[in-house]
Amino acid sequence: MKFAKLDRVDNLQEFIKDNFEVELPVSGGWGESKEEAVEIKDAKMPIKQIEHIFATIKANIQMHLLLPKEDRFGGINLKEIAREKDDIYDIVEYEIEAIKEDIYAKLIDEYKEGYGKDDFNMEAHFKKREDATFRRRDKIYFKIID
Repeated sequence: MKFAKLDRVDNLQEFIKDNFEVELPVSGGWGESKEEAVEIKDAKMPIKQIEHIFATIKANIQMHLLLPKEDRFGGINLKEIAREKDDIYDIVEYEIEAIKEDIYAKLIDEYKEGYGKDDFNMEAHFKKREDATFRRRDKIYFKIID
């Protein structure tokens, strides 16, 4: 499955604050390349934390907000799987896991209803979750400005 390349916005920091109520010290592009790098400046929290929050927001935009309701994903989680560093850039690759939103909602309901009951097969439930999980990777270029 291919996800949309995000269009550059005039003020990335303001866009994120307005849409996600998170203040990140970012500007520039969405990190698709060095030329479109996300710039991080005047960080008041750890750089890796800013990068992870940003990557999570980007994944949610691509995998949920921009898709038609029937194609949306829920339970979107990221983990860093690779990192390259040079004098200017952090190039971070994330593995993104998610489940189609309608299936995810059913699995959550199943878990809530079954948890703690003798006849609830926890192993089978988590096997269903694993089988429904979609995985993809995203490499994001961050330019760290001191």
